[in-house]
Amino acid sequence: MQQSAVTAGRILHMAVEAAQTGEDTLPSALDQLPAAIYVTDSRQAAFLRSQARKCRRLAMAVSDQQTADTLTLMAAEYEQKANELSAT
Repeated sequence: MQQSAVTAGRILHMAVEAAQTGEDTLPSALDQLPAAIYVTDSRQAAFLRSQARKCRRLAMAVSDQQTADTLTLMAAEYEQKANELSAT
């Protein structure tokens, strides 16, 4: 689980950095997560919901609107993926 936290943290850092530098393309954070980390869909869904909560908290804490928007979008993507996993 520690590896997944490190990977997710690195991806979040990449997303925030991309938003701050104004890059046109931002790799989907979910596509960057190694699938082999997760054991079950429910565990993966719980992890993704946790990441969504972190993104929302960070979005409320930053003063840069573009960064806040990016974090909010990431939270929505994490929630969507978690909901897809829960539906299966």
